[in-house]
Amino acid sequence: MIFIPGEYPAGAGPGREWAFADDLPTPGQLYLIDNAKRNAALGEDITNLQRAEAGRLGLLEEDLWISDSRLVARLNFDSGDQLVDVELVTEPVEVVRCCW
Repeated sequence: MIFIPGEYPAGAGPGREWAFADDLPTPGQLYLIDNAKRNAALGEDITNLQRAEAGRLGLLEEDLWISDSRLVARLNFDSGDQLVDVELVTEPVEVVRCCW
């Protein structure tokens, strides 16, 4: 999950990113983990978690970009870790669910 400028749920804020990786990270996840090092050096607050840990913490395992309290982009990937599409979510109840 990444939060970008707008309104934020509790514990989130500008530049706050939660990156989830499988026990054996995919090439795409390895790229994002490496890229997170550069972004952290520029001031972003990035937390890398294994999916199992995210599950124990009750975090969603979906790939989301939360813009504000009205808009979420859900990134859908295939089994080969390739981005298939981006679904824009604007239904208020679903947006709130994604923020928790």
